[in-house]
Amino acid sequence: MAKNTIKCNITGTERVTNKPYLQSKADKIGISVEDYRANYVCKAALGNLKADIAETSITDVAMKLNTTEAQVESYINYNGKNKYRPAVVLTTEDTVDEADAEFVPTELTTV
Repeated sequence: MAKNTIKCNITGTERVTNKPYLQSKADKIGISVEDYRANYVCKAALGNLKADIAETSITDVAMKLNTTEAQVESYINYNGKNKYRPAVVLTTEDTVDEADAEFVPTELTTV
């Protein structure tokens, strides 16, 4: 791989880039340029990846790509603006007990 190109880890397509761009992207998310290259996914592949996760699950997508869930999360978190946050499913056991809830009164104003 030439130093002035970056390769998508899903599609294999390469595009021209430069060192300052790669350094700024890596600095924004707190990783090295090598880690950014190792987790780079092009915009089209990232969109497809997010759509596939929304339709199925991250586990299914990881199996389809023959990789781990952690790697798929890295693809999403290191590319694009939105980060992957697993959905939280509340059960009846997760409800708030009224005795534990704090009531904060508000001040009423009269005219």
